Amino acid sequence: MMHKLHKFIIFLGIGMGVTLFSLLLFAVLPSIIQNAGSDWEQIVNSGYQSDEKLLAIFESHPAYIAMYETYPDAKQELNSRGRGNGILQVGIMNFETNNQLVLEMYHDKRNDSINVNARCHTMNDERNLYADGLFTEDFIKNTNCLDIIGEITDTEVTMHSSGDVVTREMQPLR
Repeated sequence: MMHKLHKFIIFLGIGMGVTLFSLLLFAVLPSIIQNAGSDWEQIVNSGYQSDEKLLAIFESHPAYIAMYETYPDAKQELNSRGRGNGILQVGIMNFETNNQLVLEMYHDKRNDSINVNARCHTMNDERNLYADGLFTEDFIKNTNCLDIIGEITDTEVTMHSSGDVVTREMQPLR
């Protein structure tokens, strides 16, 4: 009798193990297949993209075109991150005022998108002018940041009850 009970416990343990393994497999297997499928798709579609192709993508962007139309002497630096991802910096500097205009472009191959921003670094002021995305092209064309001299100040406008308008220059924001 003890021998039969011992066999029953062994078979019961094996049966429970197989049942639990099957349930775990059915619960986890769909997500494994889904993740493997998306990873495989990414591997197949992410073929090696040369720096020349990446640079051509950046060069077709309106902000890049605006930068070189406005500042033909601008310098650029490409930092390729592999698989079609990378960063391109295009910049120009006025060595008399030490002001810089820098266009930064980020390419994400997975989303097939380019994010851009432009910064105007004025050396005489702690604040910097900045634009990103939609307004970057217009910022480059319309902001003459290389020639800004001195600190940018704000102007306070007050209208008195008599209708007189008084304008007073404020101290720079810090």
